Amino acid sequence: MSRMYPSLSPSRLIPLRKKLLDENAYATTILVIVMDVIGPEILQWHPSTIKAEVEESFSIKFPKYSFDRLMAAITVVTTDSFFKDLPAFVKLANILSGSEFDPAVVDLADTGECAWAVTEALLLTPPEVEQPFDEQIRAYVGAILEEEGDEKDFAYSDDPEFFSAIYKNQKSSADEIDNVVSAMLGELIQELQGIPLENGQTEDLVNNLKKELNSRKDENL
Repeated sequence: MSRMYPSLSPSRLIPLRKKLLDENAYATTILVIVMDVIGPEILQWHPSTIKAEVEESFSIKFPKYSFDRLMAAITVVTTDSFFKDLPAFVKLANILSGSEFDPAVVDLADTGECAWAVTEALLLTPPEVEQPFDEQIRAYVGAILEEEGDEKDFAYSDDPEFFSAIYKNQKSSADEIDNVVSAMLGELIQELQGIPLENGQTEDLVNNLKKELNSRKDENL
């Protein structure tokens, strides 16, 4: 059954709708928008219900790329599959990095995609344990590092910043990956700051993003 939500004013509807239709919008931004307008109850809904409610609330045809990212963010927030299940990690890493989900295609996530996905996932749901990632996922990242030309064996150790191992162990592309992720963090900050929210606020999330971005800058000095 269709639910009733307060009508959005044009000053809110237009920028929110534009962002939901943007093929470059980040999963975090899409999740924040939808939760603000529809409510946190979407985290418990069936995907088809979520899609229908978004289309009705924003008067749009919800694009698959945005829907995929929204569902990826919801999966990260509501389950531990990103941290504990290798196939889910690979699928979600691809989606969070901008790929559309196609169950018929085997698409292995590369180092850069893993780096961004881990960055965004840890911001969406900070882990309560020092080592949230399953051994198979760590082994997968190690294999990707080796395949992409890493000269060292992958050694995660007990570093709670999982993605730091992705950067630091791959000397040939570490700076390039770090620069790309930093640029993406900056874009995400701008997206979140530009959202006209009604029921929530993104200050804490933006502050966490800024801290992460500043820490990367400090490491490169």
